[in-house]
Amino acid sequence: MKKLFVLCIAVAMISFMACGGGKDKAKEAKRIADSTRVADSTAKAQADTLAAQQARDKAAADAKAKEDSAKTKKDGKKTDAKKPVKK
Repeated sequence: MKKLFVLCIAVAMISFMACGGGKDKAKEAKRIADSTRVADSTAKAQADTLAAQQARDKAAADAKAKEDSAKTKKDGKKTDAKKPVKK
């Protein structure tokens, strides 16, 4: 019975050492939370940059379409139409 008790104590100590203390788990949880926060911030900044770029591209395309429309109305004909080549 004494040997069984010593064996149980040894197993308990080994399992406690293998699992680590509560401080290590708290540090790891804090590190993971910080990494997640940084990754989320980076993703949000990239999404904002992409949205701004798309807005600029759309504004430029709209301005060009408006300019082409005004030029077409002024000329009275389409500027993009290709004339057939006579052989």
